[in-house]
Amino acid sequence: MSDKILVATKAALVRKYRKDGLKKIKQAIRVLKVADEKRGLRTVLILLDDEVAMKRLRIRPVTDPQSAQQHKEAVDKIYERLNPEYLVLLDAPDVVPHVSMINPAREDGDQDVPSDLPYACDVPFNRDPQKNLSITRVVGRIPGIKGAPTPTHLTNAIRASAAFKGRPRSAYLACFALSAEVWEKSTAKNLKVIFGADGKNKVHTSPPTVDSDANRFLTPLMHFINCHGGTLAPEFYGQRKKKDDYIALTTEGVGNNAAARAVIAAECCYGAELYDPTQQANERQPIANSYFDRGAIAFFGSTNIAYGEAATMSAADYLTQYFLINVLAGASLGRACLEARHLFVNDKDFDRYCKKTIAQFVLLGDPSLHPCTEEDAAERKLRDLTKESTARRIRRMELAALGKSAGESAAFSGKELRKPTGRLAKHAKSIARQLGVRPQKIQSFDVSGGPLYRGAMTKQKFKPRMVVVSQRSRPIVTVVAGKKRIQHKVRAAVIHVHDGDVARVAHYISR
Repeated sequence: MSDKILVATKAALVRKYRKDGLKKIKQAIRVLKVADEKRGLRTVLILLDDEVAMKRLRIRPVTDPQSAQQHKEAVDKIYERLNPEYLVLLDAPDVVPHVSMINPAREDGDQDVPSDLPYACDVPFNRDPQKNLSITRVVGRIPGIKGAPTPTHLTNAIRASAAFKGRPRSAYLACFALSAEVWEKSTAKNLKVIFGADGKNKVHTSPPTVDSDANRFLTPLMHFINCHGGTLAPEFYGQRKKKDDYIALTTEGVGNNAAARAVIAAECCYGAELYDPTQQANERQPIANSYFDRGAIAFFGSTNIAYGEAATMSAADYLTQYFLINVLAGASLGRACLEARHLFVNDKDFDRYCKKTIAQFVLLGDPSLHPCTEEDAAERKLRDLTKESTARRIRRMELAALGKSAGESAAFSGKELRKPTGRLAKHAKSIARQLGVRPQKIQSFDVSGGPLYRGAMTKQKFKPRMVVVSQRSRPIVTVVAGKKRIQHKVRAAVIHVHDGDVARVAHYISR
């Protein structure tokens, strides 16, 4: 039995790094195994295309290293056979591919949602975020650099994981918080929830904090970033009013100044996009990779266009908040991610922006690491009286049950109904305008959900609707890897209605 399983395919690793590179990766993993054994974890590497090893497990080997479906199906069988407590996807998506999920918010121009979410679910392979809300597994990805000729970045991240030792919670209470100026209010509210009303963390806004100004603030072990981002962009951007081309943070600034052992949550669009630096004009690597070059242990971010709010909170604001709260509570990084997903699924009516959010946020880093150790003597004594491996096994069982329950209790938008008219349409457009959304398009959807939610709806004779009023910008044209790409900035109001009355309103702005 194995507590922690690392997965990749030999063919992908050899194609990328050659046999000598694979040898170096295995050497780093041996160091990790020794460190994990001291932590009470049995760790193994499974190469999913190794016919002998997979036959021993009675699992069909992966034959196409680029097939996300084959990887997902192999992972499902590993859970059936071995039931690991931690799953580690090894390297960038050119080794273990993201699943290309359907984008429910296609008006923003993203053609799909690169995602690791399906690996954390025990449902059969599919590309629909709505069908991946029963989230049961602790999963993370130790990232390499996409397209890199040598595995140095990956092996350094593996060795950093092996060398890591948790710190007292107080060490992570100091936070570097960076926000686009226009989102300062929502960022400040989030920090207050995460760190408490008496927290003393300052929100650095961009502007005036731009470019190298941010570098001198990068020493805390906790980072929370709520800025703009872009595809193939080695910078995050600030915004004042309508102008959003202030460079707030750069990959070089992070690579030269960030602290080791840092935990980062970023709401930025494309914050966790692991692009190939050779596709970038100056071959500058992603900010997430620069954090790991500095010895960071976790980066929780989005693979493409993300959504949040300006004055209050929605979508990415909540998911990043839940993750950091769980980290501070002493959870492993992987459990913090899993529990954040549970809270998000339980707490939200899943309109299309929430569906995209749950799919696009991924955990980069070793999911088994515990940044925050117990500080309270009484709590530490109680923990010392238990057997951690047994406690961990029970937690996984409980979290799997909670994940199933969350998915079956979730409410989500269903089929599109006739376009709203009359008083409802007028009221919905009025609400949108008050939130700064120009009503370009109005749609109505019924509300469906998992079996538990549908049963409650039937019992209560409840027939809610979601009315979506959206606005998108003029086309933003970029050239990515020689191909033209058209995207849009999006603002939207989602109005939840029952019997003609407004029950709840959500507001979204693309990051």
